[in-house]
Amino acid sequence: VNYLRANKYVNEKQLSDGISSFNFSREAFYSANWNQQTILARGLFIDTENNKIMARSYEKFFRINETKATNLVNLKSKLQFPDKAYVKENGFLAIVSYDYKNDDLFIASKSTNKGPYVEYIKAQLEPYREKVLEYLKNAYLIDNSLSLVFECIDIDNDPHIIRYNESKLVLLDLIFNKLNFKALDYEQVKEAAKVIGCPVKKLAYTLKDFDEFNELYNALQDEEYKYNGNYIEGFVFVDENGFMTKCKSEYYNTWKHLRGVVDSTLRCGGYGRVGSLLTPEKNLFYGFCRECYKNDRDPETKEYPYKTDIISMREKFLVRK
Repeated sequence: VNYLRANKYVNEKQLSDGISSFNFSREAFYSANWNQQTILARGLFIDTENNKIMARSYEKFFRINETKATNLVNLKSKLQFPDKAYVKENGFLAIVSYDYKNDDLFIASKSTNKGPYVEYIKAQLEPYREKVLEYLKNAYLIDNSLSLVFECIDIDNDPHIIRYNESKLVLLDLIFNKLNFKALDYEQVKEAAKVIGCPVKKLAYTLKDFDEFNELYNALQDEEYKYNGNYIEGFVFVDENGFMTKCKSEYYNTWKHLRGVVDSTLRCGGYGRVGSLLTPEKNLFYGFCRECYKNDRDPETKEYPYKTDIISMREKFLVRK
């Protein structure tokens, strides 16, 4: 705790019951100032009264080609195969652990255990709540303090880029509440999901060598790439030693970029970085957004008669096109 507090690239947020959350700062992210503390301080919740970790998520891990260690050339010698590729769900992280102070669940997201995102998690968690509490409490009593890490997909309150037909929690991993990152293996995660009754992350591929890894990476660069007939955010890769990296699909990257176009154009009628719209499709979409601003925006309320999240706008654009 003292080391984290002394690190200028780590932010502490004091919550209730002597719990603090520690997360790397924006400056650490934009300056790529990564060290032992900043990599650890990601969804980390510490009971500072008792010097115990209340809950934790993953350490910070990086996209392919984002850092020297995840450069494709270096990955060729670093990765230990087989390397497993899991479908990266497109929501936000939810962290759930046993609150030993109150004999209840500790539920957190985005550096806090309060606020709207925690309420979204609680709503999705409700069907499984008792089983989750029983599972985590039993583990805690046999000296295995664990955090369940979920992807929370909320199509009504927090739509992202990838379209889903329903809101849901997807169990990603079970992580020990220790300083050194350690998670249960995938078979144990699947067994926990079965006990709880919730969906679990999908193992898409088990890659036997670097050629297969590189082939999948290249496939993701195609904007029309689909997994099992569906567009996805991308994959999280975990090698034989537990080393993690990730890759976003070009489809996801494109529409994440265009989400910024939507936000700017529907708010003020234009987009300041038109030079970044490098394809005919992106330019057509920008023109579509400008038409929406001109024809559909109420000049007094500044509202639109339809949903303006990127998924809704994309579907409206594709239908009109």
